[in-house]
Amino acid sequence: MLGSILAGYYISHFGLKRTLFSLCCVFNLPFVAYTLLSWYQPENGIFIGEAIILEYFGYGFGFVGLTLFMMQQIAPGKHQMAHYAFASGIMNLGVMLPGMASGAFSDWLGYKYFFIFTLVATIPAFLITYFVPFTYEDKK
Repeated sequence: MLGSILAGYYISHFGLKRTLFSLCCVFNLPFVAYTLLSWYQPENGIFIGEAIILEYFGYGFGFVGLTLFMMQQIAPGKHQMAHYAFASGIMNLGVMLPGMASGAFSDWLGYKYFFIFTLVATIPAFLITYFVPFTYEDKK
């Protein structure tokens, strides 16, 4: 919740267009934390708990940007709800399909290398976020 609230303030202050890439960075930061956890496999419960807190913070922070982008750039027009629902469906499909294959990928690549692969797999998200066009004016 804290990540979502802070992201709302951050976006309202600077605008979505200026903050979208940094929101993507924070959204993907937990992948770095989990890669480090998989590599070093610490036994300190506090350290592991902090990584989980970072995951939820990053997810909340980045998800607000994704939701606002869908509302501002995809949904405007005559059929706003249909456009938003379609964009949400594609977004959820982008979570479900890799999630279904993640166990098999983890077994195939090995536990440590699976998380390195996950980091590499985030590169297209960064590129798309950086180059995505804003069709409609970004209203603060």
